[in-house]
Amino acid sequence: MDYILFPASERGISDYGRLQANYSFSFASYYDLDKMGFGLLRVLNDDTIAAGKWFPPHGHENMEIITIPQSWALEHKDNTWWHGIVRVGDVQVMSAGSWVEHSEYNASDKESAVLFQLWIDTKIPNIEPRYDQKSFGNVVEGSTALLVSNDGRQGSLVIHQDAFISRATIGSGKTADYSSYIKGNAVYILLISGSIRILDCILWPKDAIGFMDIGDTVLSIEAEKGSDVLFIEVPKE
Repeated sequence: MDYILFPASERGISDYGRLQANYSFSFASYYDLDKMGFGLLRVLNDDTIAAGKWFPPHGHENMEIITIPQSWALEHKDNTWWHGIVRVGDVQVMSAGSWVEHSEYNASDKESAVLFQLWIDTKIPNIEPRYDQKSFGNVVEGSTALLVSNDGRQGSLVIHQDAFISRATIGSGKTADYSSYIKGNAVYILLISGSIRILDCILWPKDAIGFMDIGDTVLSIEAEKGSDVLFIEVPKE
């Protein structure tokens, strides 16, 4: 089966003082013609916001934006008057639609906040902006939680795209399986922590592997050590 490896060591890096960012795909000052996204996944940033700092207010349109905190918490504000705290275990979704302006603050003045931010092309352009968040708590070892979907199945958050984001924790020596929710979608697998084997590849923290189409194949992911894994399934185009 064809796949593309995305080693963590080959990500783009930027240090803005208040923000340290690792870019899986071309973003801001980092540009690589071979890394313009993966299917309709356009952005996957691994960000660290310094204590007491923030993303200043900025705007988006026609993009589905998903934020997954990894440590501490974010304070969200936007021009739709939504104001909330997004904590570890929570997932935030924002359908930018016709236009939304937001800022994300590190809610701690003592500790850095670490988060993943994903941008996925929307399926329905110029709709009214929409915001939602939900706590999924800690994913129990040996289980997989569906965080984001196109229809809210299994208690997931809804976005305007035929995309699915899942998170699994796999005990050492155990396996987890993944099959496409929609046949023909691309599947991008990011290892958050631990070590896993997929086919003949071993991944280490923040490495990723992408499959443009797994068809009817059930991918088997074996944990070399206890692992935390993010599955991102998106249309190819």
